[in-house]
Amino acid sequence: MRLRHLPLIAGIVLVSACQPGGPSRQAASPASMAATEANAEFELSTRLMNGAGVAKDPAAGAAILERLAQQGNANAQAVIGEYYLIGAGVERRPETAAVWLQKAADQNNIFAQVSLAYLYMRGVGVKQDYARAMQLATAAANKGDPAGENAVG
Repeated sequence: MRLRHLPLIAGIVLVSACQPGGPSRQAASPASMAATEANAEFELSTRLMNGAGVAKDPAAGAAILERLAQQGNANAQAVIGEYYLIGAGVERRPETAAVWLQKAADQNNIFAQVSLAYLYMRGVGVKQDYARAMQLATAAANKGDPAGENAVG
């Protein structure tokens, strides 16, 4: 991560720590602090992609997301998968998109399950497999996702 984004991350962490109810009087656990930092980095990546409050830098935003994805963050895996699918901040690579979406879907990320279902339906980045597409769409539909429900029919 570039050092110039550090003040923004610190600000996002500070704002997220001061949500309704005020700051906690208990010391934050290391796991809680790591989650807060990951959320702040995720937010920064989104801002970099869109140029919201920072100079637009899709490549930097995608790099942060990919690092979070490599650390096992399911939301980051789903979003970087979409970025590889459309070529946002990274080179368009449908096969890489499918790998990231599968990792997120394996963690029950509904967005990834639906996106991956459509890839299997169309044979984009993966071998066309209607049974696998239906399995993924059904998993999302069972969690109440409208796109999953629509795909299942």
